[in-house]
Amino acid sequence: MQLQNAKVVVTGGSSGIGKATAKLLIEKGAKVLITGRNAEKLEKVAQEIGATPLALDMTDTAEFEQAAKKAQELVGGPIDVLINNAGIGEYAPLGEIRLEQFQKVYMTNVFGLSLLTQAFLPQLKAQKGNIVNIASTAGLKGFATGSIYSSSKFLPFVDSPNAGRPNSAPTIFGCNSSTLQRLLLLFFSTGQKKGAIKKL
Repeated sequence: MQLQNAKVVVTGGSSGIGKATAKLLIEKGAKVLITGRNAEKLEKVAQEIGATPLALDMTDTAEFEQAAKKAQELVGGPIDVLINNAGIGEYAPLGEIRLEQFQKVYMTNVFGLSLLTQAFLPQLKAQKGNIVNIASTAGLKGFATGSIYSSSKFLPFVDSPNAGRPNSAPTIFGCNSSTLQRLLLLFFSTGQKKGAIKKL
């Protein structure tokens, strides 16, 4: 797909992978809206990279339908790409895991991701758009204290054309965009080293 003027939503876009991805897409000409829980931080980052901010808590599922409509208004049209990047982690050894930890992580990484995608689905279908779920190698291979996080990060691999492939960090559903996939894969394959996005 053409990234020039594409309307993209990046959840968890105020730091880390989300911020770097948003910055990269903006440099490629996309119109990017970023979400995050901390409105003040989000506004600062949006000004820094040239994105549009929309404060959103991924556990507040009742706000998703309105957030999808608001996003469309803010960027001036239906969304072409939704990048589900927002995620959190809770870590504890087996035998010390609490139900509350599972609930906290799954509300963002699993339920929030799925229900927010559902809220954007009418726009994405109308645009024949793309959904990009940011996964983790933890979703394919567990680690000590990682039962909660690893299980929550298996979801983005489900029903993916790249399911089960260890190098498929960004999982793309119905994405016909070799450009978008190449940009994200190159970024993640560098391990987020300084200056990695400059190689594009």
